[in-house]
Amino acid sequence: MNGRSNILPLIDSVSFSMKYLKEPWAFLSILMNRPRDVSFKGFKERITIKNKFEFWKLRNIVYRGWKIVDYKAPLFYVKRGNITICAPLEQLGVLQEPLEKYYKVVNFENKRVLDIGGYDFAILPP
Repeated sequence: MNGRSNILPLIDSVSFSMKYLKEPWAFLSILMNRPRDVSFKGFKERITIKNKFEFWKLRNIVYRGWKIVDYKAPLFYVKRGNITICAPLEQLGVLQEPLEKYYKVVNFENKRVLDIGGYDFAILPP
C-alpha cells in the first residue's frame, strides 16, 4: 500500500472536522481512540464519540449525502432528500451502503415506514 492511501482518511477527517465540528482539532484525540465529547455546529447537545471508528462512521454517513439534522442522546436524526431516519449510531452504519441499489423495491413516497429488522417492514398510512 502506498503512502497516499494511508494519508487520505486523515485528510478526510481533517476536512470533516473543519466543516462540522465547533472544535475541529478534537478529532486528534478521537483518532487515538480516546473518547471525546464534541459539539457539532448547529447543535446544543454534545456528542460523545468513543473511538475513531464511530468518528469515521459519522464522517462516511455525511459523505454519502446524509445530513445530521438533530441529536438527542443516544439518537441521531439524519436526513437525505425526503427520508429522515432516527437511530443510535451503532445502527446508522447501514447508511454507508448504497441503499438505493439494494433496497429500492417499493415506492415509499409520502408513506410512514416501520422497519422491524431484517427484510421485514410495514407501510403505514400517512
